[in-house]
Amino acid sequence: MITNQVSLIVKNKFLTGVMSSFLAVFTLFSANCWSVELNSLIIQAKDIHPLLETQQLSRESIRHISFDVLHDNPQYSGDIKFVNAIARSSSQGKLNGKNIRSALYALYNAGKDLGFYGLDTKNNRDAEQLEIKLRKIWSHNISIGRANVYRKGTVLVVIWHDGATKDVWKAINTKVLNTLGKANPVNG
Repeated sequence: MITNQVSLIVKNKFLTGVMSSFLAVFTLFSANCWSVELNSLIIQAKDIHPLLETQQLSRESIRHISFDVLHDNPQYSGDIKFVNAIARSSSQGKLNGKNIRSALYALYNAGKDLGFYGLDTKNNRDAEQLEIKLRKIWSHNISIGRANVYRKGTVLVVIWHDGATKDVWKAINTKVLNTLGKANPVNG
């Protein structure tokens, strides 16, 4: 009887260890899948719409982001300074990079500026909380057709414009949605 109990305890500890290892590998795998999705949004203007140009970075062309953290356009990075800068900018100054592991910045021009911010959170719970905050922050711009917010898994994308034509606006939204796959629009 005691041998059977000891055997069960050993088996349970072994199974617990196996399950913990499986969950760790699964979490790492799924986290990396979402990072790849955000990274896949490094899109050149010509791949979105013929009238769209990738904006050249200058102190005048970027707003609300320190020029010191931007080195490329589009730019994807997990650097903490970059993540904090993009989190602040994507939230109109209300958030920081807490629980965000990587970010994406893209700025384009078609007579008027338009672009997007991408944020890849550490897990789905963080993504849900960030989605609620971004929905509230961007609600006015969404209501007047100047922004959209999309989420897929741990990835959130804020797309905005300063007066783009309807066809350019539709093209950038379509390209982001197709690249992300089926995403849940925050505004719809």
